[in-house]
Amino acid sequence: MFQDRNVNTFNLMFKDVGFKLAITLAIVLLLIQITAIFYYSGNEAGQILFGNTFNLVVDGFAIILIFYAFFKARSFRKASSTAWGILGIATVIWFIADLAWGIIEVYLGQDPFPSIADVFYLAYYPLFAIGILLFPRERFSTEGRLKFIIDMLVITLAAGLIFWIFLVSPTVAAYSESPFIEMVASLGYVLGDFILLFAVFSLLFAGFKELSQNAVIFLLMGIFIAIISDSIYTIQSLQGTYVSGGFLDIGWLMQSIFIGLAAITQVTEWKNMDSTVSESWTKYKVKFLSYLPILLVVLSYGMLVWTYYIDKANFEIAMIANAFIIGLVLIRQALSVSEKMETAKGVFESSPDAVLITNLQGEIIDINPAALDMYGFSSKNEMVNQNMFNLIQKEDRIEAAKNMERIIRDGVLRDVEFTLLKRDGERFPANISIGIIPDLAGKPTTMMATVKDITQRKKTENEVKKSLREKERLLREIHHRVKNNLQVVVSLLSLQSDFVGEKEASEILRDSEVKVQSMAMVHKLLYQTTDISRLDFMEYLKKLTSNILDTYPIHENILLNLNAQDIHLDADTAIPCGLIITELLTNSLKYAFNEGDQGSITINMERKDDEYILTVADDGIGVPDDLENISGDGVGLNLVNSLVLQLEGTLKLDNSKGTKFIIEFPAGD
Repeated sequence: MFQDRNVNTFNLMFKDVGFKLAITLAIVLLLIQITAIFYYSGNEAGQILFGNTFNLVVDGFAIILIFYAFFKARSFRKASSTAWGILGIATVIWFIADLAWGIIEVYLGQDPFPSIADVFYLAYYPLFAIGILLFPRERFSTEGRLKFIIDMLVITLAAGLIFWIFLVSPTVAAYSESPFIEMVASLGYVLGDFILLFAVFSLLFAGFKELSQNAVIFLLMGIFIAIISDSIYTIQSLQGTYVSGGFLDIGWLMQSIFIGLAAITQVTEWKNMDSTVSESWTKYKVKFLSYLPILLVVLSYGMLVWTYYIDKANFEIAMIANAFIIGLVLIRQALSVSEKMETAKGVFESSPDAVLITNLQGEIIDINPAALDMYGFSSKNEMVNQNMFNLIQKEDRIEAAKNMERIIRDGVLRDVEFTLLKRDGERFPANISIGIIPDLAGKPTTMMATVKDITQRKKTENEVKKSLREKERLLREIHHRVKNNLQVVVSLLSLQSDFVGEKEASEILRDSEVKVQSMAMVHKLLYQTTDISRLDFMEYLKKLTSNILDTYPIHENILLNLNAQDIHLDADTAIPCGLIITELLTNSLKYAFNEGDQGSITINMERKDDEYILTVADDGIGVPDDLENISGDGVGLNLVNSLVLQLEGTLKLDNSKGTKFIIEFPAGD
């Protein structure tokens, strides 16, 4: 998510005209510098003139952008306006230094080191560092502040040791016989870089707010390039190989460009930020920095090895620095352990569930306030040294002892339910989880039990069960009454068919009687089954076909095959399926076979993935293959089509051998 937000931010920035113009100018300036270096190759005078002049142009570019950020900060983020203002002033001082350097070197023809230019250069570093440190940052707790101070001391000592071995010590040795002012100036640049480095890490470790991460990235790139360029300059000065306008000047040019881009980036993000969004999104913590002190400890140890074998003159200094660093790391570790212990204690004390610390025999060592409330004790002393098993009702203690064996073997026991005892003997149900706490050597020493009072949950469960039983009883009663009412209809139809003189009318009444019986049978079976929501369709099919055969006696040469294993349907699906089977089976019994024919009728119900497939087939004389004739004027087949539509299914006919109706419909569960 964080990465996505950064991508979106960059997309918005590149849509901003000011940002695109700044990026374009930065690239152009860099290309001009590189081109000039190759163009003036071999022409030292031209190279020096161009280098000094072009530095002023790039400085001006950075100054404009930084002061632009300063004025915009007064509108968007007043708290950071001072920081941008100081950075702007520092950049102006750098511009003055470059101007003085150029005048001395180009127009006066003198060596600009040391000179008044160095005064301005050296003033730039602390002023720029102050600007960085003035950016608003997150507040620390007392322990957090101590950890921050220790981290910064470790970084300072480790970085200082590296600076001393590779820059300060060689500079002192090189300028030991030079004028004092030259040594001071040379060491001043090294110290200035060190101040910038300290300011950067201080900003990162403290966490920055009101400053976008993209702006910080540009700012860091500028500062680190400045430190690298200054370090190379110091080495080249020691070797006497530095020339103005060379490749090294690209470093200082990129320093100014990146710092200017940091300013315009920040302004662009202010413009694009929704004013309704909380400022918390701009508060980032650079996670990898937590490993930086460890890395620098390793590097400082490497410096100790380096000085022991190669630079013995600095071995004692490296040894002293490492001793301080190790001491600070130990203090930092102790603070971390203390902080974790305080956090764990806070979780222990504030847990809404009862927490008991016991030895491996179950004797209570410590408890939290929730445990006192749950068990009804008034003080810890009343519970400490009691055995946890004495707080379990006697009927559960044997099972609890068995669970203790599991805890010792597996190291944990989760979510077991026991009935516990309060101080006054009152019983209450509880959910218990127990874990082993090992010592530093990994040996089990204590246990921690978390106890949750589930009285209310049990009460709710019982109420739900009671409500479900009541609803189930009502549903059974409904099924029973529907079945009885349908049975009355069946009886009326049966009586009416006996008194109807016409054969056709009598058969119609008899067909209707069979259909009503198929519906009544569903409610009867649901009333009798243990699960009133699901009907065993195979059982229903056997009883349904048996009832149909009693009404339409089958010839002994006709075999009936039934298959609906592991099919369970609800009433809304079973009733239309029963009516479809009734209609199709009745048709087969009436019309598929001539008297004396041999054959079979097959009814099959199966499930494939998310569909049910119902097949009713016979190997009789068959029917026309025109589906329109099948779904024509016949009442029975029209009923089948209507029921298939009710099931949201499809009806297919296969008359290649006899008659086969295939109904496919969604399972719907």
